[in-house]
Amino acid sequence: MEHLAVGKAAITSGVEHKPSLKERQRALREAAILDSAVELIAARGFASVTLEQIADVACVSKPTFYQHFRSKDDLVVHISLRCLNLARERMKSVPNDLPIRERLSEVIRTISEFHLDPKVSLYIDLAQRVSPIRHEIPELTQKEEELIGMVLALIIEGQEEGIVRRDLSAAFLCQVLTAVFRSHYYDGTHASAETAIHFSNQILTLLGVQIPEDASE
Repeated sequence: MEHLAVGKAAITSGVEHKPSLKERQRALREAAILDSAVELIAARGFASVTLEQIADVACVSKPTFYQHFRSKDDLVVHISLRCLNLARERMKSVPNDLPIRERLSEVIRTISEFHLDPKVSLYIDLAQRVSPIRHEIPELTQKEEELIGMVLALIIEGQEEGIVRRDLSAAFLCQVLTAVFRSHYYDGTHASAETAIHFSNQILTLLGVQIPEDASE
C-alpha cells in the first residue's frame, strides 16, 4: 500500500520548486565534480583516486569540494542520488498526454536506454557500493520510492484500462521490473539500441502489453 500511495502521488503532485540562480549554479558545480569523480574512478579504480585529484580535475578548490561532499563515502552516496535523478528526468520526459499503452511503452524503452548510456553505467556500478546501507539514507530511499511510484502508477493505470495483465498484482509486477533493472542481467556496456528495443519488448510482454508488429523494427 505504501508504493500505491507513492504511485498516486507521482501523478497528482503539484508545481515543483523552481531553483534560484544560486541553487542552479551549485547544482552545476556539483554535477561537474561527480562527473569528474566517475571518470577518474573508471580510469584508475575507486581505491586509487583521492578527493584532491577529483577536485583538480573538476577545477574546484579543496574547500569548495568539501562544501559539497564530506568524504569519499558521501561522494558515492551523491553519485547514487545523481543516477536516480537522471533516471527521474528521463522518465518525466515522456509526455503525460500519451495514451497509456504508448506512455508505458515509452517509459520502459526510456529506462532500457538509460542503462545503455556508458556514463550512466559507471554511475550505476558505483551506486552499487551504497546498496548495503541505502535504507539508512532517507534521501536515497525517497528518490527510489518516487521512481518506483512512477512505474507503479503506470502499471495501475494500464490494468484499469485493460492494457496490462490483471492476473498478477500491480505491486508484484512493479517489484519484478525493479529487480530486473537493478540486476546486471542487462549490461549496457555490451548492448545496442536494438538490444534496448528487444529488452523493452520483453518487459512489455511480461506485463501482458500487446506489442505492435513494427515495434521491433
